[in-house]
Amino acid sequence: MRASRTCCLALCSAGFVANAVAQTVAPPEQVYIPAEPISRTPPDYPLDGLKEGWVLVSFIISEEGKVIEPMIEESSDSIFDAPTLRAIKTWRYKPATLDGKPVEQSMVQTNISYRLQGANGARPRFIDKYRRAYPLIAAKSFAEANQLVEALEKGQLNFYETAWLAWLKYYYLDATGTADPDTLIAWLRKALGSSGVPTDDYLQPDVLVSASQHLFVMEARRGDLSEAVMAYKRLEASTVAKRSKAYKDVMASLEPSYREIMNLVAGPKIIQQTARVGEHNYWVHRMLRRSFAFGDVQGGKLDVVDVRCTRANRRFVSMPENTILKIPDSWGECGVYIKGDEGATFAFEEYPAGYARAADPAEVAPAKQ
Repeated sequence: MRASRTCCLALCSAGFVANAVAQTVAPPEQVYIPAEPISRTPPDYPLDGLKEGWVLVSFIISEEGKVIEPMIEESSDSIFDAPTLRAIKTWRYKPATLDGKPVEQSMVQTNISYRLQGANGARPRFIDKYRRAYPLIAAKSFAEANQLVEALEKGQLNFYETAWLAWLKYYYLDATGTADPDTLIAWLRKALGSSGVPTDDYLQPDVLVSASQHLFVMEARRGDLSEAVMAYKRLEASTVAKRSKAYKDVMASLEPSYREIMNLVAGPKIIQQTARVGEHNYWVHRMLRRSFAFGDVQGGKLDVVDVRCTRANRRFVSMPENTILKIPDSWGECGVYIKGDEGATFAFEEYPAGYARAADPAEVAPAKQ
C-alpha cells in the first residue's frame, strides 16, 4: 500500500482541474480581456489519508496577476482545504485588462480534483457495508446502521465511494431526524459534487435524480432561491439523470416551483432568507438581483462583505446593517461573500430593480487595502 500510495500522489497532483467562470461581455466602447494563467502549481496530495476528493475554491486576480483573497467554497473533505489554499496562493496570471490597463478580476472559480491511481468504482468491502446499511435504515434499525456508516466514513474512499457515502449519510440523518436542514443540505451537495466536479458518472441515474430533487426542495424551503435554481438547472442539464425512468415525472413535479421562483425574482417583492456562516467562515450567495442588504446578526459577528463580480469587486468592513447596496450592471455577474464567525446567522434580502433606497457602492466606505 505504501509503494502504490507514493506512485498515486504524483499522478493525482498533476491531474488537477481548473475552470474559471465565464466573463461578461464588455460594452462595445470598452475592450476587456480576461486574465490568463502563467503558472499554476498543482497542490500536494495530503499525506494523512488515502482518499479522493474535490475542492471548489474562488479568488481574485490582482492587477499584478497575483491570487488574492482565496477561499474554499465547498469541499468533499476538509483534509483537502489546506493544500489547496497553499497551492492557489502561489499561482500567477497575466492580469485582466480594460482598454489596455491592468484591472482586478473577480468571481474566478476553480475546481481541483484529488484522484488516486487505479481507483475506479466502489470496492467490494465498501459495497458490502453499504448494501447492509441501506435496508437497516429503511427498517429503522438505526444503531446497527450507524455502525456500518461510521465504518464507511473511516475507510479509504475514492470518488465513487465518497459520492455514495454522502448519499447514504443524508439518507441516514434524514431518517433519524437528528440533523438540521443545513447539515442535510451539506451532505446532499457532497453527494452531487460541486458545479465543476459533478458526480453524474458516479451515482446511478435514479439516485442522482432523487438527490437533486431533495436538494431543490430543501433549498427552496429554506429560502435560498439561488441555490434552488442551480440545483434545478444542473438536474435539467444532466445526461445521466435523463436515463432514469423517474426523470420526466420529477422534472414535471419541480417545474411549477421553479417557474414560481423565477417569477418571484422578476417581480416586485423583496426576496428574504435566513443565512448562516458555514464551516469555512464564509457565506456565499450567487446574486439573483442587483440590490441587497443584511441585518439581524445573531450567534456571532460578521467581519467582511465582499461583492465579487466578473468585472469588478468591492470589500466592505463595518458595513452598517440594513444598508441597501445596488450593484452596477456594468460589474457583470456577481456573488456576495460574507465572512464571519462560523454559525452566525443573519437576514439577507434582495430588492427588485429600481428600488429607490438602494445606494451606489461609492457611497459606502470600502475596506482599506
